[in-house]
Amino acid sequence: EHCLGNPRTVARVSGERLSARTGDSSVLLGAGGTWRKGNLVIDAGLSTREGLDTASEDYSATLSLGMQF
Repeated sequence: EHCLGNPRTVARVSGERLSARTGDSSVLLGAGGTWRKGNLVIDAGLSTREGLDTASEDYSATLSLGMQF
């Protein structure tokens, strides 16, 4: 559940109540793509998040290789 106007999120997992509170506004920018040739598939992605209130930065990259058989 997430209450609008209240920066608090609550979830129940395996009977336990988990809650999170955030006051940090952020901007997330991501890009990715897929290359496919025959049965081979390569997925790649890059993303960055900039915290507007805390000036924190997070970067991530993903690369996956798949093959259909």
